[in-house]
Amino acid sequence: MSFLKKYQTHIVLFCLMVFGFWLRFRLACAEDLATDEIATLVTASQSFPEGIIKALVTKNFHAPLYYFLLHFWILLFGDSAISLRMVPVIFGTLCIPAAYACGKELFSKFAGFSAAILVTINSFMISYSHFGKFYALLELLGFLSVYLIIKISKDPQKKYFAWLSAVNACIIYTYVIGFVFVGMQFLVFAGYDFIRRKDNLRHWLRYACWMILLTMPIIPMMWMVIKNTQNPILVKGFWWYEYESEHIINVLMTWFSPAVPFIFANTEAVKVLPEIKWSLILNVLPTALSGIIIYITARKRENIILRLLLLTAFGFIFCEWIAALSGRFAFMPRYTLLAFPVIILSAGAGIALFKKSVFSYSVLSVFFVLNIGYFLIFSNISRPNNGILPLAELLTTLQFHKGDKIILPMRGYLINYFYNPKDIDLISFDLNYVFKTGDPQILSKMYGAQDVDEEKATAQQKFKRYLNSKEPTEAISNYFTQSILKDFNPDSRIVLANNCQRNFFAVTDKNGNINNRAFFNAFCSKLTLDINSVLKQNSFRMVSNRYYPFGNILVYKLEKKSL
Repeated sequence: MSFLKKYQTHIVLFCLMVFGFWLRFRLACAEDLATDEIATLVTASQSFPEGIIKALVTKNFHAPLYYFLLHFWILLFGDSAISLRMVPVIFGTLCIPAAYACGKELFSKFAGFSAAILVTINSFMISYSHFGKFYALLELLGFLSVYLIIKISKDPQKKYFAWLSAVNACIIYTYVIGFVFVGMQFLVFAGYDFIRRKDNLRHWLRYACWMILLTMPIIPMMWMVIKNTQNPILVKGFWWYEYESEHIINVLMTWFSPAVPFIFANTEAVKVLPEIKWSLILNVLPTALSGIIIYITARKRENIILRLLLLTAFGFIFCEWIAALSGRFAFMPRYTLLAFPVIILSAGAGIALFKKSVFSYSVLSVFFVLNIGYFLIFSNISRPNNGILPLAELLTTLQFHKGDKIILPMRGYLINYFYNPKDIDLISFDLNYVFKTGDPQILSKMYGAQDVDEEKATAQQKFKRYLNSKEPTEAISNYFTQSILKDFNPDSRIVLANNCQRNFFAVTDKNGNINNRAFFNAFCSKLTLDINSVLKQNSFRMVSNRYYPFGNILVYKLEKKSL
C-alpha cells in the first residue's frame, strides 16, 4: 500500500499513457494509408538529406525534421503501414505526460491530470496521433514549448531559455509556418517582460540570437517551399481550399467534438452533421462546454500566464486566418495543431479550478463518455481508400514488356514508389504538384506558355476555353509526337492510367466563373481526353479498358495498317 501511495501519480499517468496508446494504435491498425501518408513515406524514403530536401521543395512542401527522423526509422523498421504510423502513435502518446507536466506546473496536479485525461481521449489529437505525418510531433513540441514558457515565467533561468530555443527551433524545422508561432510567442512574453520585468530582457535578447543562429540553415529551404506554394496557375495561394466563413466553426467544433475528426473535417463534413443522429450532443455540447470553461478560467486575474499563452495561441491562429483571407493559406483544423496544446491545457486547467470537485469530475466524465462512446460505436465508419495502391496493384497484372509506356496524369511520383518496372517508361504529368507550383516545364507540355496568365480573371477565361475545347492543344500534340511516339516500337503498348477521380464538366458557377475546387479534377480529366485524342490521331486503337474504384486503365496498340 505504501508503494502505491508513493507512486500513485506515476501509476495513474502510466495507465493513461497505456490507454491513450491503445486508442491511437487501434486506429493505426484499422485503416488503409491515406494519400498524404503515402506522400510522407515516399518523401522520407528518398536519399538523405539531398533527396528528401528536393522532394520537400518541389512536391511535398513541408519542413524537413520529421522526414529526416522517419527516414532512419524506415531503415530500422521498414516501410509498412504500421511502421509508418507507429512514429506518430509514440509522439501522440508522449503528449499525455507532457500535458500533465504543463498543467501541474501551471496550477496543480489535479490540473495536470485533467489536461492529461483530455489529451488521452480527445478525438482531434487522436486523429492526428495515428496519422502518418508530422502532426503528432508538432503537438508534442507545442506542449514542450508551453511547459518551458511556464517555467521561464516563474523562474527565468538560462537553462530554460536554452531548452526553449532548442524546442522552438525544432518547431520551425517541423512546420513551414512554425516561425509565426515562435515569433508570436516571443512578442507576447518578451513584450510582457518589457512592461513588467525589464530585467528579463537580456535573457530574451540572448534567446533571440540563439534562435537566429539555430534556424539560419533552414531559411533558404523554407523560402523555396513558401515561394513554390504561392505560384499556382489559376489563382494565388491555396486555390484548392478557398476560405469560407464556416471554416471558423469547423475549426472550433473539430477541437472538442468527438464526431467531426473521424471524417477529417472539412466544409462538406460540417454540412452533413445535422443529418447525424445526436449531432447536438456529439458536436455542439463538448465545444460549447469547453469554450465556457476556457473563458471563465482566463478571466481570473491570477491566471496571467494562461492568458498570455492563450494570446499566443489565438494570435497564431489569427495570422493563419488573415493569410487565408488573402488567399495565401488554407484555414483548416489540422493547421491549428501547434496552438491546440494551449487550448486543451486551458480546458483541463479550467476544469480543475472549479471549487466543487464533484463538478470537475462530472465535466471530465461528460468528455470521457462522449469521446469513448463515439470511438467504440462509430470508429468503423468507412472511409475512401487512396487511389495509389489499387492502381499500382492493377498495373502489376498487365505484364508490361520492354518498350511499353505508362502515362499518368497525376501522382506518378507516388505510384512509382510501389510500381517501378524495369525498361518501362512511366510518364507522369504530376498535375497535383504542377497546380500548386505553376511549374512551366510541365505546363508547356500541355499548352503554350502564352496561354498562362498570372491575372486570375484573364486566366479563368483562357482555362474555360481550354476545358470546353474539343480538340487537344498544339502543345500536347507536339509533345506526344516528338517525345513519346518518336521511335516507338510498333509491337509495344501505351497504357493511359486515368486516375482523375471526378467528372470534369460542372466546373462553372451560375455566373460562369470556374469553380476553383473542381478545376484541378476538370483539368486532369480534360488532359486525359486530349491524350486519348492524340493517340487516335496517331493511329492507336484501344484494346482494353479496365476499371478500378478510382478510375480506369486504357491500353492502346498501334494499328498494323499504319506501319
